[in-house]
Amino acid sequence: MLYTKIEDFFPQEYFNELQNLAQNGGDAVYEDRSAGRALDIYSGPTNINPTINEYCDNYFTSLGYTTHGAERKSQCRLQGTIPQTEYKVHKDAEFKEITLLIYIYPTEADGTIFYEEDTHIQRTHKTEDTWKPNSGYWFNRDQSPYHSYRNTLTCPRWVFMYNILDLNMIDTG
Repeated sequence: MLYTKIEDFFPQEYFNELQNLAQNGGDAVYEDRSAGRALDIYSGPTNINPTINEYCDNYFTSLGYTTHGAERKSQCRLQGTIPQTEYKVHKDAEFKEITLLIYIYPTEADGTIFYEEDTHIQRTHKTEDTWKPNSGYWFNRDQSPYHSYRNTLTCPRWVFMYNILDLNMIDTG
């Protein structure tokens, strides 16, 4: 299995808060053109209610993952992709022990596209995850499937991202 599908992840109160931040983020939102990104828009962890990150921590702790400590830390953000852009096929960085993505806004949009291990270059044998607000998927670094995303709409495509980071694998030098 390439990833684990999740439905209706957040309690409605948290989901509404994330939708509001995505649509009305104002000064909380900044743009990033680095690392070859297709101009993503972010609202970082300082703008997100810490109880939302804690909710994700509790979810993954219940699955046996360590979310904080000398070797681990979790982080979350909202990520928007501007209209008419596509992000290349990639695997997540190895230092991301867990990646969780929840679709936020709009109601209908392009889901993440996953590729079978041996066909990602040819972009064959692909599966597009169904976009449904407050639903999405997660995977761990052992699964770490090749994936890409795009936004074929006329408004930003907003997702909530959560990662558990392996601090031993992050180069601080």
